Amino acid sequence: FFDTFMVYAALHAIREGWAYSKSDISSTFGVSKEYLGIVDALYLVSYSAGMAVLGSCMHRFTLKIYVIMGLTVASICYMSWMVIYSVTGFYNVVFMTILMCINGFFQATGWPGIMGIFSQWFAGHRKGVLMGIWSCSANAGDIIASVFLNMFSDHNVDCVWNFILTGGLALL
Repeated sequence: FFDTFMVYAALHAIREGWAYSKSDISSTFGVSKEYLGIVDALYLVSYSAGMAVLGSCMHRFTLKIYVIMGLTVASICYMSWMVIYSVTGFYNVVFMTILMCINGFFQATGWPGIMGIFSQWFAGHRKGVLMGIWSCSANAGDIIASVFLNMFSDHNVDCVWNFILTGGLALL
């Protein structure tokens, strides 16, 4: 219960980190807010495609491996463009967009994989109550990310750390 709760919270922390950091990305890299909206749309299209494609692969792996692989790839893609920028100074908007699309594609393993795991462990009348409690995981991930990201912002920490923190949480 706790592990699946934290995995889905971490997945939402990534999404919150991206949403929180868009104004910093816009000002730091000169990317227009309209283009960031396009990145959001492409992310959602990739997420939808991931649901269709990876959903058919779900039963070929154990569910734990399926979720771990998906979340690992999503986290690495989410963090890597910002880490590459911080180390080398290289930034390319197309590179960022491609990695965000790959991130979205592999985030699609989260919900179906975790629900598959969850449904195997709990049965009957307890499942409804536990699912009600578990469903707070998305909000918990958003809150955890917001607290840390606001602390970073208050202390003028570079936005690179927004990506490393939220992506690192998901890797952990």
